[in-house]
Amino acid sequence: MGATQFLLFFDPHGDSDVERLVDAARAAALCDTAARAQEAGFRDVVLVTSSPDRFSRLPGVQIEAAPAGGDFAGRLHAIVARRRPAAICYAGAGMPAMTADHWAGILDRLRSGEATVTNNLYSSDVLATTAVEALAALPPGTPDNGMALFLRDSAALTVDVLPRSAATLLDIDTPAELLILSLGTELASLHIGPALRAVLQAAPHQALLDNRRLADALDRLTERETQVLVVGRVGSGVWQALEQETAARVRVISEERGMRTALSREARSILGFHADAAGPGALVDALCELADAVFMDTRPFLRHVGWDASRADRFRADLARWDTITQPHLRTFSHAVAEARVPIVLGGHALVSGGLLAAIDIAWSRWEARGERRPPDSR
Repeated sequence: MGATQFLLFFDPHGDSDVERLVDAARAAALCDTAARAQEAGFRDVVLVTSSPDRFSRLPGVQIEAAPAGGDFAGRLHAIVARRRPAAICYAGAGMPAMTADHWAGILDRLRSGEATVTNNLYSSDVLATTAVEALAALPPGTPDNGMALFLRDSAALTVDVLPRSAATLLDIDTPAELLILSLGTELASLHIGPALRAVLQAAPHQALLDNRRLADALDRLTERETQVLVVGRVGSGVWQALEQETAARVRVISEERGMRTALSREARSILGFHADAAGPGALVDALCELADAVFMDTRPFLRHVGWDASRADRFRADLARWDTITQPHLRTFSHAVAEARVPIVLGGHALVSGGLLAAIDIAWSRWEARGERRPPDSR
């Protein structure tokens, strides 16, 4: 049997400028993660990628070339069969805020033989386990997000969940997370590494990351008597943080949690029903009546309305680049969002998970930078 393997997988996706931006950020976050894992004590850091030349100068990392578009479970099976590790720690490519201390704590748990550990039971971006044989039975087609649930439900393993925080839940999956990170590059609690910082500060990328509407939305979190609406795959921990750690009054519409691991089921969205009945423009008008700022995970909504938007178009909507969107209905919706009288921030699951947890810290740092004091009813 081999040693503990720290596994990273990376494939680029898409040729549009917005997709390349997210790919560059994920690749940079991966480089920072690899360095932190080695600092934490992981000796075997392995990167499986269809772009090996991109990481040829990454020190101390064993790079395995793989064909593009490979099935995640198939790649994992091949790694386990070839390397026969005693334990595995898998990290998604876009985890920018987990420090060497986080990874060292996970390594200690693996060495002590404790239960399997994940950052999110229902959508795992990090998974560490000594139950390698059980993980080797992961069914073909299972994405990395489904590993923790598989081990709990099919292998009957106890799966511990790391404490919920921006560090453990923030995953770069869409441009929305980059907008948040671009506002928090100097915030110590986000632990932005040097490789990712360089990407965020590159002039071509800054031109795409117009974060003014996001900044406006974040400022609403520190104002009393404002209404903030959060929609999408919102977990109870994020809802609790919004209630306890912001000054705003919060509305939450939580729907379709676990959507990515239940692809055979048809998604249903409350906002989707509204758009079906009244149209995308009327939906945006309704959002403006409900709140002074909106954070919306659009993916359940888009699955419901069936607009069949490409990944590039979804990313363009996240960046309010409505005039470059090719899908006509999403273009209309995004245009209305860009012209809405309240700031509406669009993204995916990470926006209303680790993204919002990071956003709360950024909002208070902005408050303090203005020389103001927090209201007594916020933490």
